[in-house]
Amino acid sequence: MTARGPVQVANDFYTTLLHLNIKGLPTPNEATAINPFLSSELRDKFAGAKREQEKFIAEAKMKGETLKAPWSEGNHFGSNYEGMSSFSFGPPQISNETVSIPVYLVYQEGKNDKDPAQWIDILVLKQTNEGWKVYDLFFCAPWDFGIRGNLRSIIPNH
Repeated sequence: MTARGPVQVANDFYTTLLHLNIKGLPTPNEATAINPFLSSELRDKFAGAKREQEKFIAEAKMKGETLKAPWSEGNHFGSNYEGMSSFSFGPPQISNETVSIPVYLVYQEGKNDKDPAQWIDILVLKQTNEGWKVYDLFFCAPWDFGIRGNLRSIIPNH
């Protein structure tokens, strides 16, 4: 079996994200679909965040509260809260065991949207014993309302 290169892994990852349109933390089925692409560190971060979210929901339910749980809405895999409609890649930048790939993203709200949102995020893949894995994602949209920082920082350590 031929090893999959970083751009091929990135393409498969974004194709999966586009198909799933994940909102909030991944459901168990969504996690099953994306976990093979993620580094063990990111898988652990998402699993810990899911446990914290479930604990929050259980505690709120016991108190009779209907508070919104952390990480329950929006797209956590890009700068745009609403998600994406399409993607393409810029040239990869290789640095030791990582590859950074500019991801050109578009969010078009329906077929008649004449002014779709467009931005660039940076996907970082790391070479592991299991092949290339998503190590981080930097949110680089230029608008004021976009998600800021990077994936590893918005999903806390547990």
